[in-house]
Amino acid sequence: MNWPDNFWLKTHYKVCDDGEYVFLDENMNEVVNITEKYDQYYVPDFLALEDSGYGDYVYLNIDNKGNIEHADVMSRRIKEYFEDIEND
Repeated sequence: MNWPDNFWLKTHYKVCDDGEYVFLDENMNEVVNITEKYDQYYVPDFLALEDSGYGDYVYLNIDNKGNIEHADVMSRRIKEYFEDIEND
């Protein structure tokens, strides 16, 4: 939303095992809070697209149009994440 033109962002965040991870819909309403619903405080693997996050790191790169690089990989990983949680 409102991404500045020609602004590239390469992120590497260290999260100290107490992150909160929420999916929002297009109106910014909460759809699911995986921290509360699944008691997940570690960084989900789908937020480490560039390297293994080891449950502690977020690696996301956003291009000059505001798109997450490798969003197709992220989509697949999100699907696998929820399939794994639901099977446990």
